[in-house]
Amino acid sequence: MKTMAAKVIPVLVYAFVFSWLTTGAHEQFHYLMATGLGIDSHATFSWWGGAVYLDQEVSAGQYVLFRMAGGLGVAALFGLLWLMAHWQGHYSDWEVDDTMIFAMVSINQLLYGICEGLEYWIGWSVIVGGILSVAILFPLYSRKIFRWLQSKQ
Repeated sequence: MKTMAAKVIPVLVYAFVFSWLTTGAHEQFHYLMATGLGIDSHATFSWWGGAVYLDQEVSAGQYVLFRMAGGLGVAALFGLLWLMAHWQGHYSDWEVDDTMIFAMVSINQLLYGICEGLEYWIGWSVIVGGILSVAILFPLYSRKIFRWLQSKQ
């Protein structure tokens, strides 16, 4: 019999790992957009972050597309992962939390991408995105998660 803590701790670890992995994907989508727009750019990465720098002047429209690409690309990627997991209809013990985390990352990055593109509210968008994702996903997954937490497995 697993205790509730033995079930909750891995969920928190998964959330951290997925969030950490999104950094590289986020910056890669910025780089792909710059390349797709024909803009010279270069990327730098570290264990805890990264950045893509434009090496030439760009129009305002190109700049907005470039800035939005990171969050919107990750939102689309994790949204697709969520759809594939959600549509299967039956969840094993570990899939319900992964499925929920895919959706949380997607919602969070969607809001972040929009705010980053508009250069407005960027710092708060991560916090608001987290709260918003919980508010959206709680009705969808709460029953399944509570059932899983209370099960004897």
